[in-house]
Amino acid sequence: MNQRFSFNQGWRFARVYWPKAVDPAYPTEALATWDPVTLPHTPRYEPYANGDNPTFQGQVMYRKHFPTPQCHGKLVFLEFEAVMGVTDVWLNGTKLHTKFADAAPDQDGTVHTNCGGYLPFVVELTPFLRDDGDNVLVVLADNRDAPQVPPGKPQVVLDFTYFGGIYRNVWLDVLEPVHITNALFEDLPRGGGVIFTYKPDGCTVHTHVRNTTGMDQALKLTVSLGDAAEESSSFVLPAHSARTVTQTLHPAQPVLWSLDRPHLYPLTCTLLQNGAVLHRYEEQVGLRQITCSRERGVCINGVRAPLLSGVKRHQDYPILGNAATPLLQRQDAILYKSAGFSVVRTAHYPMSVDFLAACDQLGILVIEATPGWQWYPSGDDQPFTTRVHQNIRQMVRRDRNRPCILAYETVLNETYHIPPGYTRRMEEIALEESADARVAAESYGYDPATNGIDALADFIYGFQDPLAKTSKALMFHREYGDIWLEAYGGKLSRRVTRGHCGSEYPCGPAENRRKANKLLFDFQDDVYTLANCFQFYQESPSFAGCAIWTGIDSRGMWSKISPCGIWDSWRLPKTSYYAMASQRPTARNAALEAMGVETGPVLYLAPGEGDVYVYSNGDCVELEVFQGAQSLYRCRKVPRSDGLCTALPHPPFYFDQVPEGTIRAKALDSAGNLLATAQWSPPGPPHRMVLEATANALPCGEIVRLHARVLDAEGQLCEAFEEPVTFTLEGCGEIVADGLIYPAANPAVAEAGIASAYFRTGSKPGPVTVYAKAGALEARWHGVVLPAAAEELPYQALLVAHRLRSQDDDWADTHPPLDALPVPRHNLAQGCACTASSHPEDADRVMGPGRFWETMWIGDAIGQQPEYFQVDLGHICQVEDAMVHIGGQMGSDCTHYSYEIHTSVDGQAWTVQAKTRRTAWSNGILDEFQADQVRYLRVVFTQIDSGLLPALTKIEIYSPKGKEQPLCSH
Repeated sequence: MNQRFSFNQGWRFARVYWPKAVDPAYPTEALATWDPVTLPHTPRYEPYANGDNPTFQGQVMYRKHFPTPQCHGKLVFLEFEAVMGVTDVWLNGTKLHTKFADAAPDQDGTVHTNCGGYLPFVVELTPFLRDDGDNVLVVLADNRDAPQVPPGKPQVVLDFTYFGGIYRNVWLDVLEPVHITNALFEDLPRGGGVIFTYKPDGCTVHTHVRNTTGMDQALKLTVSLGDAAEESSSFVLPAHSARTVTQTLHPAQPVLWSLDRPHLYPLTCTLLQNGAVLHRYEEQVGLRQITCSRERGVCINGVRAPLLSGVKRHQDYPILGNAATPLLQRQDAILYKSAGFSVVRTAHYPMSVDFLAACDQLGILVIEATPGWQWYPSGDDQPFTTRVHQNIRQMVRRDRNRPCILAYETVLNETYHIPPGYTRRMEEIALEESADARVAAESYGYDPATNGIDALADFIYGFQDPLAKTSKALMFHREYGDIWLEAYGGKLSRRVTRGHCGSEYPCGPAENRRKANKLLFDFQDDVYTLANCFQFYQESPSFAGCAIWTGIDSRGMWSKISPCGIWDSWRLPKTSYYAMASQRPTARNAALEAMGVETGPVLYLAPGEGDVYVYSNGDCVELEVFQGAQSLYRCRKVPRSDGLCTALPHPPFYFDQVPEGTIRAKALDSAGNLLATAQWSPPGPPHRMVLEATANALPCGEIVRLHARVLDAEGQLCEAFEEPVTFTLEGCGEIVADGLIYPAANPAVAEAGIASAYFRTGSKPGPVTVYAKAGALEARWHGVVLPAAAEELPYQALLVAHRLRSQDDDWADTHPPLDALPVPRHNLAQGCACTASSHPEDADRVMGPGRFWETMWIGDAIGQQPEYFQVDLGHICQVEDAMVHIGGQMGSDCTHYSYEIHTSVDGQAWTVQAKTRRTAWSNGILDEFQADQVRYLRVVFTQIDSGLLPALTKIEIYSPKGKEQPLCSH
């Protein structure tokens, strides 16, 4: 019978590529300098408040020694849920291959094991396992910029962060020679594995079975939906063949999956021979049918869905990067459901299966995006395009049975300089993989005159009359509540932090209340609100829903925190969370609450100077203000009924002329029944600390968030407290990144009265206690570590190599060097004098402080003479490579610029070093060349499409590698 083992334990890790370590005979004593790690894993813990430090990029190695499982005569496979970037895997010195990677080698012909960072890949180990059981697995993960690996955009100009490493789970599967296949390994369009579909007249199950033996096999396949239905089929499978068995189930009185009642059935496919089980496949499925039409909107099981209100999600976490455990993934979904959200648009890549499983269980729909963001290669698009198509196929194959999947976003997000028909082909591939798939596409930049009316998209994103560009698609407002100008210095109070966290953005109660209102109903700066979206939904069934940009603060461009969320990066709520949650129903949902979701009444006080906003789903609110025992103010109000507020299910309440004091509030229903109470008072001095964890019992290898809250004597959060808090531990486990200087994770500086850290459980079950301390303030948390959630393949922390080389072999200096922070390449142009062929008075701005338009030089239209921008390095030096950030006018992101880089010793005689044609989307890539005698460097614009003007926002000129002057040292 098949077996699945967790392969997360027992790894060694080094932040270096050490070719000798691929050899299984690499001495085990050398591994003493490698870190012992458990997966999921990030190559380097990154600080929460990181300033301008870039996240880690480079090659890293993982090595694991493991015994051969008890598998004589069986097949062994390894499934990596995701490894960031370009991955190479070796077993006992032999490089492993996948069909997808073999079909899309690099442009120089190099074949890797996998290329891409967000989807699973499966390798077979069987032919390369050792009989004696001592096996060595080596993984090389490379997250450096790779323009031909989707998304492809260089990290320095990417509006999210790649991070790196083996950041999701790894599984080892042991199968019988006759087995149910894995769709990710088989690579069959609309095939492989198990495909489940539901229609009101029955459920269809397609099961792909393979016989790898040299004999015909008489088999029986039984499929069931728990106790609701079962069907069996007997058949003979010829030697060395495979077939798909199709069966139909008719559950009596089926319980359908819906947003409020997301009932799941256990789908079990059991392959038997002579009564013995060869393979048992299990998956949770939901019975639901989703249809889309402009006449009725989105219908789930024949009923129009409510406004699909939700968020966009990035997958990063403070300190951990992308390396979140199943519990952390699940807790994000619980947050979204507690806020009343019913849809998540993934940004801009497929999510973890743990997150999607939670969405299945909680009743959250997902628009799942293929990896892509503002990038298409300016030159040869291969193997990039092939890899884009492969990503779509693997994404659909992985998630086609999930009830949470609303649609697949088959576009390269905000990439508008792609060839005609490119998006349509992406849509077609998703539909080739699943007849029931729905696809989402973009409107902005889509030209129906060139591409034709889009007849395939089920959802179309906003801007530029989207419905006219498609024949059937519904409108989905993919992101609202944020404005891109805030990324470039225009502080419009939509990006706010909870407290002072090293961010340049505003913080504090007043700014957070302003953000909440602008998200909810205060339409300004042409940025839509939730009230706008409810209004659109009420006016037309062709409007399906909307998503906030973003739900949780994430690492954005320049690797800084992008505080667009209604939760901060530590998943702590801002005021805007309560504004959103106040739109959920007042009725409680016991089934969701049993899974950790907050449901029912909401009452939150947001006081200002002399006024109070109250966010509640009650029908009226009573507010009373006390000074001691004396009542100073008492008022009952109904929700606001002006402007866009009327479109909301539960508009906010506004009280003015409110005196200072302790505020007590009651939320009541229309019959006067009490729904909820709340109290707020001006915080006093810190009096006590409370330490909480987001789970009190968790299995070995899991991570839980810890939050130390500093309160005054009345229990009010002391938001002005922002001092260091130290966490210590008793029991099996660790405070993540404890004692490391760079991530500065422990002690953790409190933000707005709360200090946060992570506790990772160890390998042994038992009680655990965590202590938090800041001066005289102390708190403790007691938890329990449970046995591991999944069976682990037995391993030894470090095994002796199968054989050692002869004593004559030189193993000296085989230890990888100690890791250090990367030293940025020195920009020779920094502080140098600049000039230009036109508007030379603006040239020096490019090297000055500021962002985007503040450092922009714009030339005149290219005439008979090219336009140029020139840097005087001040002295003759060696130069290797330059990085030119072109563009600046609206439209430049979609426009091709042709330019050359010229160098000169004297400013008179010039040598052409590089020629480039690309768009501003590809800013951040190098123009590669070497020149020994350079004082002057020019960027010469020779042609620009669309009649735009030449423009530069930044230029970097580098010394040869190894000869840089360090900007900083650590």
